[in-house]
Amino acid sequence: MPFTFDDNEDSSNTTLTCYAGLPGPEETPYAGGVFIVCCQLTSSYPISSPSVAFTTKIWHPNVEKLEGAVCLDVLQDRWSPITRLSSVFESYLPELLRCPNTADPLNVVAAAMMKENATEYTDYARIYTRKYGMNEESTELPKIHI
Repeated sequence: MPFTFDDNEDSSNTTLTCYAGLPGPEETPYAGGVFIVCCQLTSSYPISSPSVAFTTKIWHPNVEKLEGAVCLDVLQDRWSPITRLSSVFESYLPELLRCPNTADPLNVVAAAMMKENATEYTDYARIYTRKYGMNEESTELPKIHI
């Protein structure tokens, strides 16, 4: 997956910002979508974890709806300096999309929907993916029934 770097970084800034396109895993409601993820590395990386956020809107219990922040234990409590950045994009984020954790949500509405009606959650996430991850701007989001 290709990375792009923010050209507006100035040499006095100690944060490196890069972007990657994350394909939605097959057999998930995110399949067929491509989600842009922003990754920021501070000068204390790899001792401290990267800051990771989706810039493409995504309907997921562990992704904050407005800012795209990600709730993933390996990026917080379980971070280790030997963790490879490529693992975040090739393993951890795809696994999070496959297996949301409704016990620790950043998007409580998505988590409640998933707990109460998994089919409605899957359908809504699939439509959300079409609208934002596939840029089908004419796609209408249905009303949420929670």
